[in-house]
Amino acid sequence: MDLSLGVENCATAEDYLDALTIFSASVMTKTADIERLLAEENYGLYAIKLDSLSAMAHLVGAPELSSVAADLEYAGKRGDTSLIKNMTGELLKKYRSYAPLLTRLRETGAEEKS
Repeated sequence: MDLSLGVENCATAEDYLDALTIFSASVMTKTADIERLLAEENYGLYAIKLDSLSAMAHLVGAPELSSVAADLEYAGKRGDTSLIKNMTGELLKKYRSYAPLLTRLRETGAEEKS
């Protein structure tokens, strides 16, 4: 994750921290949603979820995650099930890898507000 890029994308450090909080809070829910949509072969809603993930990942400075999510979004729109089935697992693994770091960030932020 490129913190400088994230701050630049969000305009201020405060907005960046807000975006990171939202990004962090959604990791487990969004990964479960993506897995469910993949299992249901609901590629239309899958593409919408990946569009959202791509935008948030871009915003917080995770360009690699954003790029793969965008590729999978377009695969969902095209119905490219082969690409979706081959790449979704790696995308979710990468996405989940942010959870521990971001959880610590949320905990630190909560402590500072107390």
